[in-house]
Amino acid sequence: MAKIETNSPPKFGGEASEASREVPLGTTPPASDFSCGFALSGSRFAVLAGTPPNLGGELLAKIIEPPPKTERKVPPTRQVRRSVRRLESKSKVTGSAEYIHNLTLPGMLYGKIARSSVAHGKILSIDPSAALALEGVYAVITGDDIRRLIPNPYYGPAFHDQPILALEKVRYAGEPVAVALAKDPHVAEEAADLIAVEYEPLDAVFDEVAAAKPGAPIIHDVLKPATTFPDLKHLQGRSGTNVGLSAQVRRGDLEKAFRESDHVFEQTFHNGKVIHAPLEPYVTVGEMAGPDGLTIHTASQSPSFVRLEISRLLGWPENRVRVRTAFLGGGFGGKLYIKLEALVAACTLLVRKPVRIALTMEEQFYTITKHGATVRLKTGVKKDGRMVAREGEVW
Repeated sequence: MAKIETNSPPKFGGEASEASREVPLGTTPPASDFSCGFALSGSRFAVLAGTPPNLGGELLAKIIEPPPKTERKVPPTRQVRRSVRRLESKSKVTGSAEYIHNLTLPGMLYGKIARSSVAHGKILSIDPSAALALEGVYAVITGDDIRRLIPNPYYGPAFHDQPILALEKVRYAGEPVAVALAKDPHVAEEAADLIAVEYEPLDAVFDEVAAAKPGAPIIHDVLKPATTFPDLKHLQGRSGTNVGLSAQVRRGDLEKAFRESDHVFEQTFHNGKVIHAPLEPYVTVGEMAGPDGLTIHTASQSPSFVRLEISRLLGWPENRVRVRTAFLGGGFGGKLYIKLEALVAACTLLVRKPVRIALTMEEQFYTITKHGATVRLKTGVKKDGRMVAREGEVW
């Protein structure tokens, strides 16, 4: 015999009976006791194994009531004091997160940059022979090589004032002049040091106030505004000056306000250069995408701008240039716009092989800084502390 147990009187044939009822083994309750298949109406049916029937024991069948319904908690609508797990947290902690700095491609060449040793000077000659004689060096790229591929190799978000590699002259200490390519990064670094560059030094400026004065040495012969920023599209190209953009704002009668002031203070403030210094270095890897396409893997905060600028330099439609990014190991605004991407793209197209260039921390100081500024303020105040006049100049 099997025993059917329930916490409430089951319904057999539509009538209520005692809380438990015995059913002969090998038989089933009447069909009226089932709602679907082998489940009793309103309950779940489970067989509890006891002593095997062929040994004289009995098999118990128990009606198990469904668990009580529980109401789900409504997700909180307030975000303050709510902890949200970052989606990439596990991959970063375990070390499986993708960073462009860790990317390697088959047949990839490593590039190291030979940089200017003077702040301002004409390039008289570039001799790569010693670098090319070093075992393992694949090629040495100069500005003339790039100009054969890209006739106008200047870029920049506000002004097209940055050549991919220096042409004719250098404008700051550390400006890229040539690139050595090799299968081993240490060989490439040694080769870059062997590139001989001869300069004719020119007068330089190291102070923003002095650079804006008439008669200062001219750094850029012609300033070429870009069209990236809508509020700067009205700018016209300038020459004979280091001032790229000047603006004036006036309101009220300034001289009258100074005359009526009880106290007038004049102060000059200086702040130095600032570098972003992310832990992940600036790094870009380029590779051919078929016979007429290019893929750029780069640690960039603005991949769309990179694609736009690379396609403009090459004269290509944007759909021939693909730009990939991964997780960034810091950026803070320093990885916006073009940094290494134009140089890597040009090298990749010239050698038709994957090329990787990554900067050291020292090289980051040559590549991107927030320029220092000089601020002169003249302020007129009343005895009660109200400021009634202010004149400011910013360089």
